Amino acid sequence: MNIINDYVDQMFKTVPITKETQQLKTDILANMEDKYLALKEEGVSEHEAIGIVIAEFGNIEELLEEMGFSKESRVDESIHYHVAETEDLEGYIEAKRKSGLNIGLGVLSILIGIAGLLITMAWSNFARASIYIGLIVLLAFAVIGIGLFIIEGMKLQELNGYHSPFVLLPSDRDWLEEVKQNYKRSFTFSIVVGVSLCLLSLTPLFLSLLISQTYSVLIGVALMLVLAGLGIVLFVYSGNYWNAFTVLLTNGKSMDAIEGEVKREIQKKKANHFIDEIYWPILIALYFILSFWQGGWGWTWLIFVLGGVLEEAILAIFTPKEQ
Repeated sequence: MNIINDYVDQMFKTVPITKETQQLKTDILANMEDKYLALKEEGVSEHEAIGIVIAEFGNIEELLEEMGFSKESRVDESIHYHVAETEDLEGYIEAKRKSGLNIGLGVLSILIGIAGLLITMAWSNFARASIYIGLIVLLAFAVIGIGLFIIEGMKLQELNGYHSPFVLLPSDRDWLEEVKQNYKRSFTFSIVVGVSLCLLSLTPLFLSLLISQTYSVLIGVALMLVLAGLGIVLFVYSGNYWNAFTVLLTNGKSMDAIEGEVKREIQKKKANHFIDEIYWPILIALYFILSFWQGGWGWTWLIFVLGGVLEEAILAIFTPKEQ
């Protein structure tokens, strides 16, 4: 049965998503499945049944061309709409999960490096050379942390396609909502533990202040940074994972709504381009002209306040509302 589904999906992969084509796909798939089950009941083997079904329905390509969807027109029309496959959605969620974990570990790595330096500074009262060890520790952990930031930043760039409207099939939306709901308890637990660790991190600092020695304060701050870092790992990991579902469910649109959403997205990009490339440069130039000409450096900064307000109004006017 999976082979039949894959065959039909492949045939319709470059077909524009409309009510008519989706209904045609559903009807063809239902007929093929009925034929397959009938053959199985007659005692035909699975592989033979699949071969017969595909052979009998092998003219899907011709049927699509009869409906006016030639290969050339299909490629041109379908380029505007990205239809998400279940495997792609799973890959996006997994990538966001790993990204959240690695970014959190990057933050923790840098904080551990700083904590290592502080501890060696406290120890330097007894061994002067130890501060150099602390600098090496700081540099090593900072390199690890920054490296994780760069790597994950590059990986996240590859996922930007899901930050624009795409076609999300109803079955995949139901699946995403179910998985998100199942993760909700773990997400809440991670946030609670993360907040607890951040609050608990103040404890070693307070204790070190009671001892009121320079070395004890340095050690207290170091422990505070490590505990806070562990809390940040939970925040970033769980937040990134949760955000993956939010992005997919927000940008994933039904077949009926995708055309309007794509047009709205294009209009929004045009409006943002105008704001970034024309509107703000003009305001900046106007600010300097008025400031030098009138000498009103004390009040010309209000141009930026007014500009921010007008920017929202411009975006509201030129960006179509969601239906």
